[in-house]
Amino acid sequence: MKKEKVKAAVADALGAAGLCSELTISGRREIMAHGCLAILCYSESEVKLRLSDMILTVCGTGLTMKSYFGGAVRVSGRLTGLHFES
Repeated sequence: MKKEKVKAAVADALGAAGLCSELTISGRREIMAHGCLAILCYSESEVKLRLSDMILTVCGTGLTMKSYFGGAVRVSGRLTGLHFES
């Protein structure tokens, strides 16, 4: 139990320092990515983001970026896949 609390505290600290990204997925319609450093590719079928600790590719149809502020990106559309790169 103590180990889990330590892991959670470290994850929170890394996220607050911008060293660890955080993803929130709402069904198959939307993903929110925190810790975005750059938008590498943006089209209706693919959005590629450089996050603080990985590169994330969101695949789908009708993809749109609803917001990009303070390192947080919201992508909406019909999500069909996620790809993670180191």
